[in-house]
Amino acid sequence: MMRMTRSIRVPAVLLSLLSFWALRAAAQTSGGSGAGAGGGATVGGSAGVIGSVQVGPPVILPSAEMPAVDPATAVAIEGRVVNSLTGEPVRQANLTLTLQPGGSGFARPQGRPPSYGATSDAQGKFKFENLPPGRYQLAADKSGYVRANYGAEPGRPLTPLTGDAGQKITDLEFKLTPQAIIAGKVLDENGEPVANAQIRVLRRSGYFRQTTGGGNGVNTNAIGEFLIGELAPGRYVLLVDHRPGRFGPRAMVANQSGTDSYIPTYYPGTTDAKAAGAITVNAGQEVRGVDVWLQKGRLYRVSGAVAGVPAGSGERVQVSMLPEAGPSPGMGPFTGSNANGKFVFNSIQPGAYVVSAMLYAQNAPPQTLGSVNVVVASKDIDDLVIQANRGDPLTVTGRVIVEDSGSIPFTGEVILELIGMSRGPGPRPARPQPDGTFMIENVGLGKYNVRVSRLPEGSYLKSITSGGGDVLASGLDLSQSQALPPLEILISAKAGAVEGVVKDGSDLRAGAYVSLLPEPFRPETQRLQRSATSDANGHFTIKSVVPGEYRLYAWEETFPLRNIEPGDLQPYESYGVGVRVEEGAVKQAELSLVPIP
Repeated sequence: MMRMTRSIRVPAVLLSLLSFWALRAAAQTSGGSGAGAGGGATVGGSAGVIGSVQVGPPVILPSAEMPAVDPATAVAIEGRVVNSLTGEPVRQANLTLTLQPGGSGFARPQGRPPSYGATSDAQGKFKFENLPPGRYQLAADKSGYVRANYGAEPGRPLTPLTGDAGQKITDLEFKLTPQAIIAGKVLDENGEPVANAQIRVLRRSGYFRQTTGGGNGVNTNAIGEFLIGELAPGRYVLLVDHRPGRFGPRAMVANQSGTDSYIPTYYPGTTDAKAAGAITVNAGQEVRGVDVWLQKGRLYRVSGAVAGVPAGSGERVQVSMLPEAGPSPGMGPFTGSNANGKFVFNSIQPGAYVVSAMLYAQNAPPQTLGSVNVVVASKDIDDLVIQANRGDPLTVTGRVIVEDSGSIPFTGEVILELIGMSRGPGPRPARPQPDGTFMIENVGLGKYNVRVSRLPEGSYLKSITSGGGDVLASGLDLSQSQALPPLEILISAKAGAVEGVVKDGSDLRAGAYVSLLPEPFRPETQRLQRSATSDANGHFTIKSVVPGEYRLYAWEETFPLRNIEPGDLQPYESYGVGVRVEEGAVKQAELSLVPIP
């Protein structure tokens, strides 16, 4: 078992340079850190002396003790960090190596996954030693560069490192990409600069003109200027908001209802996300002179109350307002709380919405009270009433059956998830007994999806029924306080699988995003969708597939499948490969990469 040392020998001159927290963290590492021949950090070796200021950060230990590593099976990983444009070494890059769940030769520890840290030396070299076998994620960051994971490209999924027992992985070349920058101004209808406007950076998919949220966001300064850095190469959309309150908006602040106000605007000056102009940046590129012209529109107020909440009861009601089509950047969800059940939403754009209420009472599970559909058109909506549907907490019972399982164990949990506008924290999941029976107590009123976690590999969720009703397809309706027939959850151990290769012309393509979509494709069939990433040899495998008709695609970049409409796939149908997956069968397929238009 790995032990944490409590003492460390440090030269006095070095001790004066290091902060107290760094020394304490180093003293707690299981293996200590030492400079290698080239000054690179060595992680996981025997406890020793910190001998130079080129030592990387101390090992980051998990919250639970890790078992000892047999020297005969220990893994070593070493390589070099370079600039992706010039090939020159990147010194003082911070590297983090994280052991991924499963795939290792010992039981998964409790707590956060174990991670180890190092810093590249003057030649860009780094080294990790005395690691347990397993699958690892290696990340690196440095000021002026884009934080990156080894084996992943922007818009593509990660390919982890696999260290088999006794393996020494050497000569890794970790390419860090210099950051791109977008800079410009936000202007009003008269061309005047707008201070303190909030800007979000969204990534634009090359296939469906979808926008997905990014981590970069800034406010304009006093003269309306903005600068956004740490951008990876790609296509981006800018969304600017200058409404009262927080971005989104989530604030409940007063505004002049029914008058022209600034509304969320996409670059260069449109309120339509699909009409937004995409800004393409390359590695290290600075794109300046990007001006966004704010648009005006009518904003309105929606207010009302939840009937049936006693005043002074101490119960908290959360009211949410969401577009019927679902949340989108700049369009919610909008939330607010009031102990008396009253709510006010300001700065609301015209459109169709759903307003719903959740009850959070002391010593009781969250409970859906009700919802109302509203259309905001040309005036404020006041005195809206949501009639509370209240009742005592319920108990849900049932049984999990694994058919044709042989010796396949089930160690997962049965989970109830509030759906629709009532989405929120649900009751505590239940782990079935050895005979498969389970009980979930303190279930609040509402409509739920039933989910089963940690299905055995090669299995699939075949059916969920209650009193003859199909719960898997329609959900579990607990909107009334009444006795519920037990759930019967049937898991089949005979899932199908699909494997094959992805080609880009005549070449095998690594890192392609392979999606398996039900045929015909419909948004409500999301639970049937599967995806995988092609490996270094262009090969992919998709397991635990529900039997049925599917179509396979291989994309150059990842994107959220949940936002695709059936008609969106039509331009790419010629690249899709139809497959019929049967129980227990493995289908083979050869895919051609779908080029970005």
